[in-house]
Amino acid sequence: MRFGKRASVSSTLTWIYAIFVLLFILAIFLLFAFAIAGKSLISNWFDSGKSVSDKHDVDFYYTLGDLNENPIPASLLLKVLTTEVDKKSMKKIISESVDVYFDKKLMSGKTPIEVLGDINKLSEEYRKDNLISSTFYTDNNVIENDMKLINDARKILGSICKKYMLKVPQGIITAGESYHSFSNEGALGGDVFDAKSSRMADWALPVILRMPYRNQIIELKFRILKECA
Repeated sequence: MRFGKRASVSSTLTWIYAIFVLLFILAIFLLFAFAIAGKSLISNWFDSGKSVSDKHDVDFYYTLGDLNENPIPASLLLKVLTTEVDKKSMKKIISESVDVYFDKKLMSGKTPIEVLGDINKLSEEYRKDNLISSTFYTDNNVIENDMKLINDARKILGSICKKYMLKVPQGIITAGESYHSFSNEGALGGDVFDAKSSRMADWALPVILRMPYRNQIIELKFRILKECA
């Protein structure tokens, strides 16, 4: 009888161990499955693998480091970029708005991007007669592209929060229909995207998103009031 009890206990322990092993394997499998599914889900927000411009067959990829740490503002930025205005997503409007800086040549024979080297330096040079000639900005295509971007962005951002800041290569888009141009960090105080700034205590943490486009990295910065997040 004792032998039978020992055999029964041993058999039970074997089954318990086997169940734990199976559960461990299942957990590993589910982790991989969710990781792959989650990556695909987020990637689909940006139509990875599709062209974002009729003229340039370039994929629109991104990295978003604070998706988990700052989920609500991050998800709102995803919503902004995928919202359509006149049948075009905001991400496509942004990408098309910078094409002119890649294509239109200055008097030197170079394009603004060739002169600056980095697309994100456009905000520092915007409408300054420095590295980019001021006559460049009087071109109707440049003016129309920039104003379309500002107006379309405000249509979407205004429905999310009464105050917002979206930094694109040309500058920062803020609330205020009477302000018909991009702003810059210096004009707004210099620390508007500083997560540790005490002056920005009423604002949610900033979200930074980077996207390769035409051999450059477009950096977007986004911030809204805490009450909207």
